[in-house]
Amino acid sequence: MDWEIQVKQKADKAWEKILKADIQKISLDNFVFNYRAEHNELVLSIGMEMGKRLNADLEILKAAILLHDIGRSVVKKGHGKVSAEMAGEILENTNFLQGKIIDVKYAITTHVGWDESLPETLEACILWDADKLSKLGASGILHRVMVLPQRGKNCRDAVTKFNDWLKKAEFIKNNMKTELGSQIAEERYKTLKMFVTALNKEMSL
Repeated sequence: MDWEIQVKQKADKAWEKILKADIQKISLDNFVFNYRAEHNELVLSIGMEMGKRLNADLEILKAAILLHDIGRSVVKKGHGKVSAEMAGEILENTNFLQGKIIDVKYAITTHVGWDESLPETLEACILWDADKLSKLGASGILHRVMVLPQRGKNCRDAVTKFNDWLKKAEFIKNNMKTELGSQIAEERYKTLKMFVTALNKEMSL
C-alpha cells in the first residue's frame, strides 16, 4: 500500500477522534449562537440608522424590524404574511398607535423575496434593504460561517455556498429600494467579493 494512503488513513482516524471529542464538549447550555436573533439585531442596527438618515417613521420601522421574521417560529415558507398577521395581533394588545399597525404589517409582508418590485412606503423600502444588507459585507460573512457547521457543511461546501451567494448578492446590490441602501450595498458587496475571490484562490491550492 502506498505510504500516502496509509498516512492519510491514520490522519483521518485521528481527526475523527478529535471531532468526536469536540462534539462531546458541545451542549445546548453552551451553544449560544442564535442566527435568527443575531440577524434581527443586525437588521435593527442597519435599519434604524437608515431610518434616521431618511426621515422615516421610526416607530413603524422599529416595530416592523423587531417582528419581521416572527412568523418563522411557526412556518418555513410564507413567513412574510404570517409574520405580518402575528405582528398585528401582538401590537394590538400594546399601547402602540393603532393607526400605524397597518403600515407595520405592510412593511413586514413586502420584505420577503428578491424581486424587483418597489414597496410603496419608505419604511417598507428600508426594511427590505436592511434585511438584505445584513446578509452582505463582513457581518454577513461572519453569520454565514457560524451557520454552515450547524447545517452539516464543511469547508469545501462553504466555498460552493459562498460562490452561490455572491451571485445572489450582486442581484441584491442592483435592486436596493433606496439610494442609501444602494450605496451601502455597493461597499458591502465589494467586501464579500474580495473575500470570495481570496477564498477561491486559497482553497484551490
